[in-house]
Amino acid sequence: MLAVQYGVPFATSAQTFKAFVRGEFRYIGQYQLDFVNAYQQSAYGMVNTRAGVTSSHFDVALWVRNLTDVRYMAYGYGSYMMGLPRMLGITLTGKF
Repeated sequence: MLAVQYGVPFATSAQTFKAFVRGEFRYIGQYQLDFVNAYQQSAYGMVNTRAGVTSSHFDVALWVRNLTDVRYMAYGYGSYMMGLPRMLGITLTGKF
């Protein structure tokens, strides 16, 4: 995985606010989906992003997983499963 994050502090803030943006790229090579190598998943790349504001008391972030909505299959627990589709979210974290 390759990840890049950039942050910019707000100079006049008493709470030490800082804005940030993050991008991630994950590459998965071709792999077999069963033990007899009858089915395979082609190689694919996945992009995740995250942006928000952080301070000494809380963090707020907007994020997107699987930004390009890559379709892939995974194997686990004896069955095939579709990989997770594009997901959007907001995370609020309090610090005590």
